[in-house]
Amino acid sequence: MSEHHSFSRRPRNVEEFIQEANVPVPVRPADAEPLPWAQAREDVTKPYQLRLPEKHYLMLKYIADKTPYSMHAFCLDTLLKAIETKALEISRVNHFTHKAD
Repeated sequence: MSEHHSFSRRPRNVEEFIQEANVPVPVRPADAEPLPWAQAREDVTKPYQLRLPEKHYLMLKYIADKTPYSMHAFCLDTLLKAIETKALEISRVNHFTHKAD
Protein backbone atom coordinates (compact mmCIF):
# COMPACT_ATOMS: atom_id res chain seq x y z
CA MET A 1 0.00 0.00 0.00
CA SER A 2 1.40 3.42 -0.87
CA GLU A 3 1.79 6.11 1.72
CA HIS A 4 -0.27 9.27 1.31
CA HIS A 5 1.67 12.53 1.57
CA SER A 6 -0.23 15.78 1.72
CA PHE A 7 0.87 18.73 -0.40
CA SER A 8 2.47 21.57 1.50
CA ARG A 9 0.27 23.89 -0.56
CA ARG A 10 -2.63 22.52 -2.55
CA PRO A 11 -3.55 24.13 -5.87
CA ARG A 12 -6.93 25.85 -5.78
CA ASN A 13 -8.09 24.28 -9.03
CA VAL A 14 -7.05 22.03 -11.91
CA GLU A 15 -5.93 24.93 -14.13
CA GLU A 16 -3.64 26.25 -11.38
CA PHE A 17 -2.20 22.76 -10.90
CA ILE A 18 -1.43 22.45 -14.63
CA GLN A 19 0.01 25.95 -14.78
CA GLU A 20 2.36 25.26 -11.83
CA ALA A 21 3.41 21.94 -13.36
CA ASN A 22 4.62 23.78 -16.47
CA VAL A 23 7.00 26.05 -14.53
CA PRO A 24 10.57 24.83 -15.18
CA VAL A 25 12.67 24.00 -12.15
CA PRO A 26 16.23 25.35 -12.39
CA VAL A 27 18.67 22.47 -12.65
CA ARG A 28 22.37 22.71 -11.98
CA PRO A 29 24.51 20.84 -14.54
CA ALA A 30 25.49 17.43 -13.19
CA ASP A 31 29.21 18.09 -13.65
CA ALA A 32 29.19 21.48 -11.91
CA GLU A 33 30.13 21.27 -8.26
CA PRO A 34 29.46 24.16 -5.91
CA LEU A 35 32.49 26.25 -5.03
CA PRO A 36 33.66 25.74 -1.42
CA TRP A 37 32.86 29.33 -0.46
CA ALA A 38 29.38 29.39 -2.01
CA GLN A 39 27.66 28.80 1.34
CA ALA A 40 30.05 30.89 3.46
CA ARG A 41 28.50 33.21 6.01
CA GLU A 42 29.51 36.88 5.91
CA ASP A 43 29.32 37.19 9.70
CA VAL A 44 31.85 34.42 10.43
CA THR A 45 35.59 35.02 10.55
CA LYS A 46 38.16 32.25 10.75
CA PRO A 47 41.60 32.73 12.28
CA TYR A 48 44.71 31.97 10.24
CA GLN A 49 48.21 32.49 11.56
CA LEU A 50 50.56 34.09 9.06
CA ARG A 51 54.28 33.57 9.51
CA LEU A 52 56.41 36.21 7.80
CA PRO A 53 60.15 36.44 7.36
CA GLU A 54 61.51 39.09 9.74
CA LYS A 55 62.34 41.46 6.86
CA HIS A 56 58.70 41.44 5.67
CA TYR A 57 57.36 41.70 9.19
CA LEU A 58 59.43 44.85 9.71
CA MET A 59 58.24 46.22 6.35
CA LEU A 60 54.65 45.57 7.40
CA LYS A 61 55.27 47.31 10.72
CA TYR A 62 56.78 50.26 8.82
CA ILE A 63 53.67 50.48 6.62
CA ALA A 64 51.47 50.46 9.72
CA ASP A 65 53.57 53.16 11.38
CA LYS A 66 53.54 55.44 8.32
CA THR A 67 49.93 55.00 7.11
CA PRO A 68 46.45 54.87 8.65
CA TYR A 69 46.50 51.07 8.22
CA SER A 70 47.08 48.71 11.11
CA MET A 71 49.24 45.69 10.29
CA HIS A 72 46.14 43.50 10.34
CA ALA A 73 44.01 45.87 8.23
CA PHE A 74 46.72 46.19 5.57
CA CYS A 75 47.20 42.42 5.32
CA LEU A 76 43.47 41.77 5.27
CA ASP A 77 42.75 44.38 2.60
CA THR A 78 45.63 43.27 0.38
CA LEU A 79 45.28 39.54 0.94
CA LEU A 80 41.50 39.31 0.43
CA LYS A 81 41.82 40.92 -3.02
CA ALA A 82 44.61 38.51 -3.99
CA ILE A 83 42.72 35.46 -2.66
CA GLU A 84 39.54 36.35 -4.56
CA THR A 85 41.43 37.02 -7.78
CA LYS A 86 43.37 33.74 -7.63
CA ALA A 87 40.38 31.60 -6.53
CA LEU A 88 38.20 32.94 -9.36
CA GLU A 89 41.04 32.42 -11.84
CA ILE A 90 41.42 28.80 -10.73
CA SER A 91 37.67 28.16 -10.77
CA ARG A 92 37.40 29.51 -14.35
CA VAL A 93 40.29 27.32 -15.52
CA ASN A 94 38.76 24.26 -13.84
CA HIS A 95 35.32 25.08 -15.28
CA PHE A 96 36.66 25.19 -18.84
CA THR A 97 38.91 22.15 -18.32
CA HIS A 98 35.94 20.04 -17.19
CA LYS A 99 33.79 21.28 -20.11
CA ALA A 100 36.42 20.09 -22.59
CA ASP A 101 36.35 16.53 -21.21
